Amino acid sequence: MKNTTRLKYKENGTCSWCPRPKYINNGHTYALCEKHQVASKGYQATRLERPKIGLCRRCRNYAEYGRTLCGYHLDYEQKRIAKALDYGDFVI
Repeated sequence: MKNTTRLKYKENGTCSWCPRPKYINNGHTYALCEKHQVASKGYQATRLERPKIGLCRRCRNYAEYGRTLCGYHLDYEQKRIAKALDYGDFVI
């Protein structure tokens, strides 16, 4: 099931998370508003710290030693990549 709200925001040219205008900095337009852009950077920083303590980047479940994703999300990513290769629109 697609997230219709995010699709609606995308069509209107607003932030992907809310109906506010997109954040523009130094001529670059981001997909999020200023509030969510700052929040996204903070979330990204905490997600990048998780593998250092043995947790999955996405869900905080335990990941195998040397991996950044748990078994569920590793399978999910592999299936997503295989499906993208089948359709010829490979995007990582």
